[in-house]
This record gives sequence, C-alpha cells and structure tokens, in this order.
Amino acid sequence: MQNKLYTLLPLFYLHSILGQNKQPDALFHTNYLNAINHWVVLPQNLPSVSYLLGYVYADPDQGFCFVFEDELILSPRGTWKRCHHDNTHILRLLLDAKSPKLQLLDDQTIRKLNLDVHPLWLDVLEYDAAAWVASGRRFMARKQYVEAVYGFEQAFKQNAQIESLAFELALALNSAERYPQCISHVMGCIARKANDYRLYREMGYALVQMHQPQEAEKVYEQGLQVCAQNSQKREMALDMAQTFYRLRDQERFEKWANILRGF
Repeated sequence: MQNKLYTLLPLFYLHSILGQNKQPDALFHTNYLNAINHWVVLPQNLPSVSYLLGYVYADPDQGFCFVFEDELILSPRGTWKRCHHDNTHILRLLLDAKSPKLQLLDDQTIRKLNLDVHPLWLDVLEYDAAAWVASGRRFMARKQYVEAVYGFEQAFKQNAQIESLAFELALALNSAERYPQCISHVMGCIARKANDYRLYREMGYALVQMHQPQEAEKVYEQGLQVCAQNSQKREMALDMAQTFYRLRDQERFEKWANILRGF
C-alpha cells in the first residue's frame, strides 16, 4: 500500500501546482516558452516543502510538455537536492499560459543533480516538417495560437518552401498577437513569394494593430496589385475602409470605399 501511494503522489502534485498559493515567486521567473528543451524546476502548492524537477519539450500532438523526473528540496544554502533519484514513472503535465513561472537549471546544477544534458528518450523524438505543419494546423483549429506558431516555426525552419506555410505562419503570429514578428517574417518571405497577396494582407493587418495605418495602406496597395481574386481584393479594401472609418480619416475612407465599389 505504501508503494502504491508513493506512485500516485507525483501525479497528484503535477495536477495541483496550478493552485492559488505558490512557493516563493522569487525563485520562478521564466515563462514556459523560454524553457523548451531545458531542465526546469516548478513550484507546488503550499505547504509542500519540495519542488518539481522535470524536462520541457514540444510535442506536435500534445503541445508543451513538462516530464516529471524527481522532487527537489532547497537547502539552507540555496542549492537544489534530489529527494528520490529512482523515479520510474512517466508523468507529464501540459504547460500553457495558465501555468506558473518556472526556473531554468544552469549547467552546473544539472551536473550536480546527475542529469544528462537532455534525457536520452528525447533522441528518438524527431519530427519532420510535415508533422509540424499538421501540428500547427491542428492547434490553429483549437485556437491555441502559441502552440500553432511553434509548430509552423519548426516546419518553416526545416522546409520554408512548403506550400502556404509562409502565410500560415504569418496568420498564426497575428492570431497570437505577435505583430512585430509577423511583420519581420513577411518581409523575409516577400522576396521569395512576391505574388502571395495573403502575405501582404497579414502584414497590413499587423501594421494596423501596431497603429501604423498609413504604412498598412501601402502594403495593402501592393497586395491588391498581385491579387487576382476579386473576393480577396474586396476583403483587403474592406479592411482599409473600415480602418480609416474608425480613425475618422474621411479622405482615406472615401478612397478605399471607392476601391471597394470597384469589385
């Protein structure tokens, strides 16, 4: 019975760390997105005196996963010490925007805790660009935009020539409200995909969100020049007409209203 209880305790801890009362915030200051492919420490609910040691990696099906390795205690001198060393259970926790901040372990601490630089099981988790594209699309459908961006970014690093990938990454970046990154991404893609009107539309949208409507107007005008579909031209013209209407810029509103009438 005692062994069975011990087996269940880590799982209980993993599902309870999102409670309101956390261990000292000063120890934990890193966002989970900056912890991918790192050993980390997570807090637990008070009054626990131990912390959670684990590894964070990205899974194209599940998202960002924390894999439990052991419990840690913090010595009076401020150093981490492992509690058990013999964990044989595969316990995972999905991380997202609601997850607590965590602490990245430095190389010296990793060695002191007798950890590999990265877990050996990670070596078998290799995913091709197609898997990451499918991941990005799946998370976009779920409106999990941060995960979608990561999937499309991984695919783009492996094969930037995949059909529609440049646009899908731009759309995901905008959906995640990462507008400067979207603009930077599109500017890097237009040289290769100068005729993809969707890139201009996403860049124009990002510029509007960053309160640069006149710059957005120039981009939308370029998009109209390369777009052959009247339905898409109408959408871009409508975006601009509505933007300048909201800004009470009557002159530019009339300009785009007239363009819209032409389609």
